Amino acid sequence: MRAALLIVLAIGGCATAPAPPDEGAALGEVIRSTVEAIRASPADQKKLVERARDAYAARPGDAASLRFALLLAHLPPPMRDEEWALSLLAPVQARRPATPFVDFALLLGEQIGARQRAARESAEVLLRETDLRRAGEGREDALRRRLEALQSIENREAALLRRQAEALRAGEQREELLRRQIEGLRATERSLLEREERLGGGLK
Repeated sequence: MRAALLIVLAIGGCATAPAPPDEGAALGEVIRSTVEAIRASPADQKKLVERARDAYAARPGDAASLRFALLLAHLPPPMRDEEWALSLLAPVQARRPATPFVDFALLLGEQIGARQRAARESAEVLLRETDLRRAGEGREDALRRRLEALQSIENREAALLRRQAEALRAGEQREELLRRQIEGLRATERSLLEREERLGGGLK
């Protein structure tokens, strides 16, 4: 429906001079048939494109060129071919003096060009967004690897501290055992001295 509205608006924008009755009628019939084709089923649209192509091949006049170009420009893919449509419009656009056919071909060419520019700009925006998203994903991946590396370092340091603490506790335990052994030896030595003193006193 949007394409049909653009075509209808184009009719009003291309009439720079009164058209001869036969040319005005021919242009109106081209517009009407294109609007009907836009509303047709895909199967009928394909037949209409083939019919317009055959008519253009048989008699490539302005009306046949415009009819075929309009279908190529406004029907959906895979029937749409804007570059082919522009090539069909070029000979009509170059004609002098200007006629309603020429004016309409110029306007249609501008519409196709604007649509192509919009499509290119949209593709460029999408490409930039994709690049930015990939760059963001790359930064996130680098940050994740950095965090993993820091976590690995922290884990190694924590394991080293645990081993050092265990070694320290083991050393403290050995020192405590040695201290007890020394105290036991001292107690034994005192006990022996006391026995000797008692025995010596008994002999006197």
